Amino acid sequence: MMKDYFDASQLKDMFIAGANNLAANKEMINNLNVFPVPDGDTGTNMSLTVMSATKELEKYDKLSYNEFAKALSTGALMGARGNSGVILSQIFRGFANVIADAEQVDQQTLADATHHAVEIAYKAVIKPVEGTILTIIRALSQAAKEALSLSMSMEDMISYMISEGYKMLDKTPDMLPILKQANVVDAGGMGLLVMLQGAEAHLKGIEIENVFSADVEVEIKDHRELREEDIIYPYCTELFIKGINLKKEIIIHELNKLVGDSLVVVVQDDIAKIHMHTDDPGKILGYGVTLGSLHDIKIENMREQFEVRQKKPEERKAFGFMTVASGDGLREIAKSMGVDYTVSGGQTMNPSTEDIVAGIKEVHAETVYVLPNNKNIIMAAEQSVHLLPDLHVVVIPSTSFAQGMASLIAFNPELTSAENKENMLGAMEQIVSCEVTYAVRDTEFDGHTIKEGGILGLADGKIVLTGDEVRKTTLDLISEVENGHEIITIYYGEDVLEEDANELISELEKRYEDAEIELYYGGQPLYYYLISIE
Repeated sequence: MMKDYFDASQLKDMFIAGANNLAANKEMINNLNVFPVPDGDTGTNMSLTVMSATKELEKYDKLSYNEFAKALSTGALMGARGNSGVILSQIFRGFANVIADAEQVDQQTLADATHHAVEIAYKAVIKPVEGTILTIIRALSQAAKEALSLSMSMEDMISYMISEGYKMLDKTPDMLPILKQANVVDAGGMGLLVMLQGAEAHLKGIEIENVFSADVEVEIKDHRELREEDIIYPYCTELFIKGINLKKEIIIHELNKLVGDSLVVVVQDDIAKIHMHTDDPGKILGYGVTLGSLHDIKIENMREQFEVRQKKPEERKAFGFMTVASGDGLREIAKSMGVDYTVSGGQTMNPSTEDIVAGIKEVHAETVYVLPNNKNIIMAAEQSVHLLPDLHVVVIPSTSFAQGMASLIAFNPELTSAENKENMLGAMEQIVSCEVTYAVRDTEFDGHTIKEGGILGLADGKIVLTGDEVRKTTLDLISEVENGHEIITIYYGEDVLEEDANELISELEKRYEDAEIELYYGGQPLYYYLISIE
């Protein structure tokens, strides 16, 4: 007969089983996302967040409740990606706070921990919305309380919580109109229940296959200070490959034939990310070309980086800027605007809290202004404020690259940080941010019938129109939102030819003779054009 409490090792095994179940079902959860644009999807972000916590837990063969709680909370927080990942990390933090001080995790402790998880998660969101993962964790807490009053066993308690959780999940479309419109339930809530089902399966002796190593992998960066003796292979080489039928196991096998270390390969759909330390980056690029087209190539000389860090002054400067962007062109533009450090990421891969914290440290300033440039990165950026108490971190909640750059122009070094934040926020409100991309799934959304692969025109995050051709959709989008604005700035992506971008500009100059029209190479993936109208 199963004992009616969980020891720390059992909690660890249950969590890892839940994490594996989440990873195995991440695409199903991704497909619940109502917005049909290529973005950091809920299932992927939750899975990567949980993977970070799993790696912390796997450092222990045997562990105490306190060690379990610390590994769970710290790992999830530092690995949190996207809004769903950040909220999930706060659920874990609330749960861990109670577990850390427990003498025994029995039914009462489980109910108390779940209740505290609700409190912490709701406090983490400025404007909590029902019909989301918050609603589901609250339903789980209520179910735990009811199970406790009915004197259920631990195993029956878990099963009852899952059953009640799914009943509430089925109601989420009635709470959130956008879910009903898309005929789906909440993706974040589904992810949480899938995790709990994995834990339940472990309790029943059903093994959940470890799919992390084969399917969901991510570079867990070592953000410690670089030491000269650590640098065996000097060139840190990163790149994305767009191809067909990419096989992770084959890529790893072939790259292991080359001289180097720190190999990480991530494969998702038709995109592979490669990270490797080597003494000959050309061989990696040469192999990559055989698989498809190369994108976002980044080669850094770590020995040179070490020398620069050695010369870095001990005193921090007064202020600096960190931003998030994907694409060589956007990173160069940000640098020319005064940004000290750019974290790679954006729509396609949301950076983790740890990535953002490390980027802020690279700025080496007393006050650091953080520009997330994506609504799904803002919450992770805000966590950095609490994780860097010795620095003054000011998050400017920019939801697009255009907003981030507009806020930079409004910065005045003579003003206080509070005054600057107010001015930077005001500057963001003066522009319309537009994007042209493609649909990743068929759906009905905001009155639009959207087909996979169709071209989408978005303004301030909302789908304005759809089309079949990039140039026409872009012109129609600008026509829809342009209302006597003075400046139109276009950033063209890696999938757009320069001559096509120039033809677009020529047409815009004919249509809007009084407007100043600027064109820049952004190099961003998946988004044909990013547009700022101000």
